[in-house]
Amino acid sequence: MAERITGLHGERLESVVFSCTGTEANEVALRMARAATGRRGIVCSDAAYHGTSEAVGKLTHLHRRNPERGAEVRGVPFPQTYRPLAGGPVDEPIE
Repeated sequence: MAERITGLHGERLESVVFSCTGTEANEVALRMARAATGRRGIVCSDAAYHGTSEAVGKLTHLHRRNPERGAEVRGVPFPQTYRPLAGGPVDEPIE
């Protein structure tokens, strides 16, 4: 499966990371993004479930105030046809 996946994406994709759960997949994606960019900030949808680990658990249900989520996490409104969008991004911009 890994050979088929990498074969579909050209020479730049050299490896594949398989995971057992969505939480684990989000953890890997977060680590890879931080390693690639050197940055810590996270922007994600504000009303979704992202996982149960300490790192990605901070990204779940951002519309609820949670002081433990940290200054690096910001949420954007999740577009839903049965609920109108409110305002803009949650909290202040990431500095």
